[in-house]
Amino acid sequence: MEENNNKVFEARISIRPFPSMVSGLQFSYTGAYGKGNTVMEPLWELSSGCVSYESERIVITGQYYTGIGNFAGSMVDANGKPYQNWGMSYYSEVRFYKKKVSLIGRFDRQVIHLNPGEGRSFRSIVGLAYHLDGSNKVLLDYDHIAYSGLSKEGVATLELMVELAF
Repeated sequence: MEENNNKVFEARISIRPFPSMVSGLQFSYTGAYGKGNTVMEPLWELSSGCVSYESERIVITGQYYTGIGNFAGSMVDANGKPYQNWGMSYYSEVRFYKKKVSLIGRFDRQVIHLNPGEGRSFRSIVGLAYHLDGSNKVLLDYDHIAYSGLSKEGVATLELMVELAF
C-alpha cells in the first residue's frame, strides 16, 4: 500500500566481461534514490555491487551494499531521520548426484548506524534440496538470525518447502 506519492528512481547495469571464456561470470551494480514509503517520506538511497558465477553444478554470489534508510521508511530515528547502513551477503549452491540434489548456504550481515551506537544483524541459512522435474523442488533448510544492539530477539527456523513452477 502506498503511503506517499513519491516515486523511486532505480537503475541496474550488469556485464559479463568474458562471455566466451567464463560465460557464467557476471558483475552488477544497482542504485536507488527516493523516499521511504511512509507519510514522513524519509530519504532512501541504495548503492549495491554484486559478483556472481553460475554453472551447471555451482552457483556463487557475493553482494555488498551501502545506503541511507530503506524503501519501507522504517529505518529512521524518532525524528524521522534515516539511518546510514551497510551490509553484505554471500550465497552458494552446489549440485550433486546428476544435478538432482543441492546443498545451499547463505550468510548475511547488516550494520545500522544508530544514534548512538550500532545495530547489527547476522543471518545464516543452510539447506538441502531435491530437484524434481523442471524447476520444481523440495527444500529443507535451517535459518538462523541473530541481532546485536537492536531491540529484537534472534530467531531460528527449520523449514520444509515445496517449489512448484508451471
